[in-house]
Amino acid sequence: MFRSIALSAAALAASLAATGARAADTDITSDVRCMVVAAAMAQNTDPKVQNAGVMAGLYYLGKLDGREPNLDLEARLKQELAQMKPAEMMSEAQRCGAQLTARGKTVTEIGARLQAGKAP
Repeated sequence: MFRSIALSAAALAASLAATGARAADTDITSDVRCMVVAAAMAQNTDPKVQNAGVMAGLYYLGKLDGREPNLDLEARLKQELAQMKPAEMMSEAQRCGAQLTARGKTVTEIGARLQAGKAP
């Protein structure tokens, strides 16, 4: 009986670990795709778009370095760039932009609270 419970627990743990690994890879892929979009923006002729691309690229680089410091970034960028179609670039730009906007709003709110002396 104990062996059956132990085997079931081990199987559950292995399943949860695999699920976590897939979720982490999905997050990495999402952030790499945002870096592809940011790199494209950084090559735009409009200085405002270029600046936004550089800033976005640094943000997503930080996320990737924090999550997976040994990631072969160049290989992953090449892989995603080769797979992304123009329509995907647009949809990814919207998704990535929404993430940046949300984080920017949070940082702005924190800054306002800190200035007002109301930090949690």
